[in-house]
Amino acid sequence: MKMIKNLCINHPEHDRPLVADIFYLETNLQKPLIIFCHGFKGFKDWGHWDMIAEYFASKGYVFLKFNFSHNGTTLTHPDQFDDLEAFSQNNYSKELSDLDTFISHVLHAEFELSEELAPQKIAVVGHSKGGAVAMLKAHQDRRINATVAWAPIYDIESRWPEPMRNAWQKSGIRYVENSRTGQLMPLDYQMVQDYLDHKDRLDIPKAIRNMVQPLLIIHGDEDEAINYEEGMMASLWNQEMTFETIAGAGHTFGGRHPMTDRILPLHSQLLVEKTHLFLQKVFST
Repeated sequence: MKMIKNLCINHPEHDRPLVADIFYLETNLQKPLIIFCHGFKGFKDWGHWDMIAEYFASKGYVFLKFNFSHNGTTLTHPDQFDDLEAFSQNNYSKELSDLDTFISHVLHAEFELSEELAPQKIAVVGHSKGGAVAMLKAHQDRRINATVAWAPIYDIESRWPEPMRNAWQKSGIRYVENSRTGQLMPLDYQMVQDYLDHKDRLDIPKAIRNMVQPLLIIHGDEDEAINYEEGMMASLWNQEMTFETIAGAGHTFGGRHPMTDRILPLHSQLLVEKTHLFLQKVFST
């Protein structure tokens, strides 16, 4: 198996570099591409993402996972939150732009793995907040041929109850604790303002209802971060989408950081198998 670690590319609109890992089997045959979007307080090297990347590469995909430009990590420490100022300035629009940059990069004729990629077989997969970004981007971008969301956010505004938002606006900033590191991570109110300024573009229910490409959502029924019932409701928004339940699974499907095991947890194994079967069906037609 081949791996390109910490591939660095420049974003065309800001000076923060984008860094990615790519996993694949070198065959000189065109393969479907999966671009993976991590979630809130996440990063490309979190937990079992490497093992999941290896799984999909072994099944004949090129798998690219990357750090969002403002996720708080740095080039020096892509697995640590060293830049909390950048974290505070993150928002959905920036993450959509980051994803767009990677799609454009891999589709460019001079991309170093262009011979390995099937340009009409691009899937975007995302976890949690990254799942929301994946669905929003697919709704806006026909270069994406399939979308898979793992335990995604289904509505941005509902994550910010009015009392929280009012206090946030008044102070200009709020803090969320990273239970793993103990860090208090700042979020500037600009995140809310970005949403309010681009409400139509960032409307997840609308994106799900109007999705043209095949869409799979997978949710654990013991998710402690995003209510499984939200997923059940969202599954009614689009009769063409596929909604899968993993019984007993929590928000990370058994993953944790650091991940010392070299075997995928059972719920994650089910997660990748369901995803592979879905994409295999989509890309074989």
